[in-house]
Amino acid sequence: MTGYITLGTNELEKAAVFYDTLLEKFGAARTYSLERMIAWGSDPAKPMLVVTKPSDGNTARPGNGNMIALICKDTDHVRAVHKLAVRPGAENVSPPAEYGGQFFGDYFRDLDGNKICVFVMSQDTTAPVSED
Repeated sequence: MTGYITLGTNELEKAAVFYDTLLEKFGAARTYSLERMIAWGSDPAKPMLVVTKPSDGNTARPGNGNMIALICKDTDHVRAVHKLAVRPGAENVSPPAEYGGQFFGDYFRDLDGNKICVFVMSQDTTAPVSED
C-alpha cells in the first residue's frame, strides 16, 4: 500500500512552515529532513508526506489531475484544516462542502500549486458548523 506521497516545491522553507502547521492537525510531525526534502508522518507503519525540491534540478510543477487526500476525523476537522490552509496563502479551490451524501471535503492548492483534499466519509455531513 502507500508508503509516502511526494509533492514538489521550489521554496522548501516556505513549504516546511506551511506543512508543519497543517500536518500538526493530523498528529504528524517531521520524521526526517535532508537538504532538499522534508518528510512528515505520525507512525512509521503509516504513509508519510514528503515535500522535495526536484532531484533533476528543474522547476517543480504540479501535475494536472494529481492530488493527495488526507483523511479527517469529522467535519469540524475538515473546516479547521481549511482555515489553516487558506490563511497563509493557499488557493481555495472550493470551500468545505458535502459531495454525494457521504463525503464532506475541502479542496485547496498549497503554496506551490499542489492540489490537496481534506475529507471525511460516512457521517452526517449536515451537522451544524462549529465556530473554532
